[in-house]
Amino acid sequence: MYHAKDRGRSNFQFFKMEMNRKAVERQSLEGELRRALERKEFLLHYQPKVNLDTDEITGVEALIRWQQPGRGLVPPSQFVPIAEDCGLIVQIGRWVLREACRQTRAWQDAGLPPLPIAVNVSAIEFREKGFVEVSGRYCRKLAWKRDISSLSSPKAFL
Repeated sequence: MYHAKDRGRSNFQFFKMEMNRKAVERQSLEGELRRALERKEFLLHYQPKVNLDTDEITGVEALIRWQQPGRGLVPPSQFVPIAEDCGLIVQIGRWVLREACRQTRAWQDAGLPPLPIAVNVSAIEFREKGFVEVSGRYCRKLAWKRDISSLSSPKAFL
């Protein structure tokens, strides 16, 4: 089914063993994603945003990675679409937001100046009931000791 969907509308595909292999691999990856949440295998890398005129860091972007035992770092392009399809993206997205807020607080506690942080948010997360309230609660509880100008979602696809 996914194979036909990937080919566009008004399409059909005949079964091939390769399709079965891909379906089994996808199902396996979905199970591994569920376990990854439980085992805390996700991590965030922070990419600085730099003002090229002043060389000052003006913010950071939180980028999720999956540190999978036996595979190493798995890029989001390999697991985010599956997480969106199976509904795990909301849990993963909430973890990303909590962790980004926690890290922001740690930087502030270490005496660093507050910086805006950008978090990529899936359209599925935006449509989730209570998204704004939950996001605001994380920010207030975990991150902000003083005003920070924004928590944005620059790459959200609606």
